[in-house]
Amino acid sequence: MKIAVIGAGIGGLASAIRLAASGHSVAVFEKNYAPGGKISEHRKSGFRFDTGPSLFTLPELAGELFDICGKDIRDYLDYVRLETNCKYFFPSGTVFNFFHEKERLTKEIADNTKEKPEKIFDRLRKSEEAYNLGAPVFLFNNFRKLSNFTTEPFRKMPSQLHKLDFFRTMHRANSEDFDDPEISMIFDRYATYNGFSPFRVPATLNMIAHLENNLGAFSPKRGMYSIVEALYRLAVDAGVEFRLGEKVEKIIVKDRLAAAVKTAVTEFPVDAVVCAVDARYAAENLFEYHPIKKRLNRAEPSSSAMIFY
Repeated sequence: MKIAVIGAGIGGLASAIRLAASGHSVAVFEKNYAPGGKISEHRKSGFRFDTGPSLFTLPELAGELFDICGKDIRDYLDYVRLETNCKYFFPSGTVFNFFHEKERLTKEIADNTKEKPEKIFDRLRKSEEAYNLGAPVFLFNNFRKLSNFTTEPFRKMPSQLHKLDFFRTMHRANSEDFDDPEISMIFDRYATYNGFSPFRVPATLNMIAHLENNLGAFSPKRGMYSIVEALYRLAVDAGVEFRLGEKVEKIIVKDRLAAAVKTAVTEFPVDAVVCAVDARYAAENLFEYHPIKKRLNRAEPSSSAMIFY
């Protein structure tokens, strides 16, 4: 099949690599003159600054993209596990390092907080249990395939639902489970990974702490943007065509199927389109009409953040 991928962010790059590895002819259209999307970089006066995400978790998922192309991620990307996942500063003057190594973390808790170390380790244990229970169902499952609902992860879910802590908000769980409000704030921040408020989202999302604090946070030696550079190189090696600086103006639909993408330069015929751009932008700008537009207009925008480096 001839497939157009719109957007060269991480999602677009990953989609293009998987499709090319499956034997499809893939062209990626990107309005900017460099790939990366929300992961970008700024260069000035001989210095380089990453912009966007600052932690690299689950590197094995990136590794899958290299595996399916018969490549080794280490030939493209050099990264290390961080000793300190995050360093927190509070208005009270508290400075807290969330060390990955348990002995150092125990001492840090005792020296800088009012919390009992066992309460934090109990939470990390519960986060791991919730992740191992929920991730196969909610993160790594294709909900479009009904047959997946008969698999082992789904069958064991009903008897262990209590471990997912559905009926408390994240903030309630954290304020009840910890004595130190600053530690509660640290665990509240995991809601922001998905743009949620800890005061409204179910405590189920406390499982995210497992990714960062148990499995570990990583950092590429040449900065976060080197992830983009590695995936871009891999995609080019896999035969993906990149049309950088070429903005898609419309997705042309015939008989309810994508037939072409229109840019200022060309009308590019396709058998399918992967639209890896903001859903609202796509619904409002790339189609004559798309039914998701009404739903998006009713939706509440998610929370965001301003980050100073």
